[in-house]
Formats: sequence, C-alpha cells, structure tokens
Amino acid sequence: MNSLFVFLSVALVFVAVPPYILDTIRGKTKPERMTWFLLTTLGAIAFYGQVKVGATWSLFFSGLDLLGSMTVLALSLRYGVGGTERRDILALIIAVVGLIISLTVHEPIIAIIGVIVADLAAIFVTLLKVWRDPSSETTISWLLFGTAGVFGLLTIRPWIFTIALYPLYLVLANYAVPIVQLLRVRRKSTLD
Repeated sequence: MNSLFVFLSVALVFVAVPPYILDTIRGKTKPERMTWFLLTTLGAIAFYGQVKVGATWSLFFSGLDLLGSMTVLALSLRYGVGGTERRDILALIIAVVGLIISLTVHEPIIAIIGVIVADLAAIFVTLLKVWRDPSSETTISWLLFGTAGVFGLLTIRPWIFTIALYPLYLVLANYAVPIVQLLRVRRKSTLD
C-alpha cells in the first residue's frame, strides 16, 4: 500500500506543475517572486541533503519538486510580482533565521521547526498576495500539491509525530492558498 501512496504523491506533484506554468505564461497566475526564490532555495537544500545521505528513489520526487520550483522562479522574473517590497525582505530575513536554526542545532525537531519557519515565511507573502488578488494563483495546482502531501503522510509507518510534522505542515501550507482564495472571494461577495 505504501508504494501506491508514494506513486500517487509523485504523480500529483507531476500533474500540479504544468497548469501553474501555463497560467503564469498566459498572465492569469502571478507568482510571488520571494516565495518562489525561497521555495527553490529550500528545495535545493533538501535535494542536496538527500544526495549526501544516499537517497535514491526519493531523489526523483525532490528533483521534480526542485525543477518545478526553479521553472516557476524563472517565470516569475518576467511574469511575477513582488520580490523587493518590505514584506518580501521581512520574509527573507525570517527564512534565513529559520534556516540558520535548522542548520546549526543538533536537535532534529528544532531543525524541522526551523525549516517550517523558513517555508512559512515563503508561503506567507503569497497568502498576502492572494488576499489582495484571489485570482492571481492557480487553485488546482495548490490543491494537487496539498493532496500529494496527504498521500505522503499516508506513507509514514510507524506514525511518529516528528516524522509527520513537516509533511503535515506542507499539506496545511498548500491547502492554505485555496482556502484564503475562497475566504476572500466569499468576503468580497458579501460586501458587494
């Protein structure tokens, strides 16, 4: 059953990226540059870490994720928004602090929390953008990434909180974008 969940998780990530890229090129999606810079940086660190510890098949997932992030980052330079605003710089500072914590502590749970802080800083600027402009993100891609994370969680055996913490965070972070979109659209419709 685990191999099915792994396959579904990887397949959903593979399917989630093209709509986002196409919507970006068409001008519908406007990627937040700082978000994608930080996600690409975190993805590169994760990929490198997996290579160093001898990962094999999981490199396919990490590599695919990194390639997708790098592609969106490159597209964001032309089609995206933000990157140098005060909130972007603050997100960068928070992410760097999270990474420093993650890379310097010798307690695994604290290291995981440091990575979560860094990733949350990246996602937060996109959530702010989505609150202002709910149509500026490709909803289906975020839902597919979140669902891929759910299948990733289902592969954890035995269930250990410290192992599940980061994948659980990723599920919540990815679902947060469409949830904010929905809340904002509903709020706008009740105000009109």
